Amino acid sequence: MGQSNGKTFIIEFNGTPGAGKTTVARAVKRRLRDMKVKEISSSRVLKYRGGCKEIMGSKEARYVYMLVLKAFLLIRPVTRERLKYMKTVYNYWLGIKKLCTSKNQSNRVCILDQGIIQGFVSMAYLGEIRNKKEYYECIRRVMDTFDNVICVNCTVNVDRSMMRMFTRTPNGGRLYQIDDAKELKKVLEFQKKQFEEIRQTAIEQAITIDMNDPAENNAEQIIEYCKEHF
Repeated sequence: MGQSNGKTFIIEFNGTPGAGKTTVARAVKRRLRDMKVKEISSSRVLKYRGGCKEIMGSKEARYVYMLVLKAFLLIRPVTRERLKYMKTVYNYWLGIKKLCTSKNQSNRVCILDQGIIQGFVSMAYLGEIRNKKEYYECIRRVMDTFDNVICVNCTVNVDRSMMRMFTRTPNGGRLYQIDDAKELKKVLEFQKKQFEEIRQTAIEQAITIDMNDPAENNAEQIIEYCKEHF
């Protein structure tokens, strides 16, 4: 457990805000600590920033950058905020590649409650995807550059997700700035639909958990899944 072809094993959570991803991620981390599995801090991965030098210096990096750029250009309207999230998606990918795939990082785990899939959904926030087949194909190809990532699909009823958002301390995310319940529900339903479409077309190595279940139970389910596959 924790080693995938001599590389760090990555667990990436995806789901709507308020689904409880962070709560379950913390429960998984506790279980892994009990199992003496070392962890690479997700903050190191998510804060990684790549530049033109790294894009031009690697064929794979250029390939992924062009995929993310293509996905960005398939969304209308084109905005600066989307461009920001496009760069975020690429930096997430680059951070995972740089920090979690070298052989000297084997027998470790990196847990991301925000990651590449979340980044793609944020990039398409309330936009129109001109060609969904091509868009999801871009996501699939990006994810296929990894052989050591398991996506945890966090499913939850939108109303329950809203309730959690309204009862916890705002984290500064743009959805927490929406005061109108009807508008928030519309946005969450939009995101939930997009997550479902991505899961059906772009993700192969994944486990789906019901976020209505206790966090510790979900954590145990994730650990067992990982043991079977790694």
